[in-house]
Amino acid sequence: MRRAGPFLAAVFLALAGCGGTRETASQTAALASWAATADMMAEAWLAGAAPRAYTMRALRGVGDAVSARRRQLDDQPAGVESDIAGVAGRLQSAVAELREAVAGGDRGRAGALRERVRAERRALTAARGTSP
Repeated sequence: MRRAGPFLAAVFLALAGCGGTRETASQTAALASWAATADMMAEAWLAGAAPRAYTMRALRGVGDAVSARRRQLDDQPAGVESDIAGVAGRLQSAVAELREAVAGGDRGRAGALRERVRAERRALTAARGTSP
């Protein structure tokens, strides 16, 4: 049932996307891009292609950027923006947990968290009406 959450959010956001503002579309695109960055960093670290310290710094930057975008969405009127802010909140949480997994050298947990990041990215790209 947990896996249905991002899918249902994506469906709702896709249906409601037509009513969003240009600013919301921009925020959604930026969040999807940051999710892609976290995904690529996780992939590189899991493959042994990126050092732990570099990956942690990059994920900190992603987390900070997602947090800033989420705050901007929270300041928008209720509606689609609040739904995207919810996706942003889940992405922010997944990135923070991913960073902790990398710090602890826990590749199994990092792999699972990478999948969470990817699910939120799919929700964001569905809200934009594009493919991942």
